[in-house]
Amino acid sequence: MIDHLAIKHTLLELIRLLRAAHEHEWVQFLEDAKQRLERPESTSRDAALDILRSRSVFGGMGSLNDLVFSSHNENVPSGYSHESANRALMGLLSRLYSEVNPSAE
Repeated sequence: MIDHLAIKHTLLELIRLLRAAHEHEWVQFLEDAKQRLERPESTSRDAALDILRSRSVFGGMGSLNDLVFSSHNENVPSGYSHESANRALMGLLSRLYSEVNPSAE
């Protein structure tokens, strides 16, 4: 069963991390999914889940999985080392994947 509140919480954490890294395009993408998820209509929620299950988040070139925080990329979120930011990102993405694909576990 899909836990929409858990997904929303994970999205908020991801958005916070990505905003601190000035990853504006990903912030907008995830904000859109979160807003759709918050709507009570099932079609909006289904659309949000479809967005979050898309290859742009979890696979393929240019996906969110490809994002790496590094001083070379100048995108390390303030308050993080590049190692801790990357661990946080991978942990959040792993959790989000499990939440939007509960049958995959």
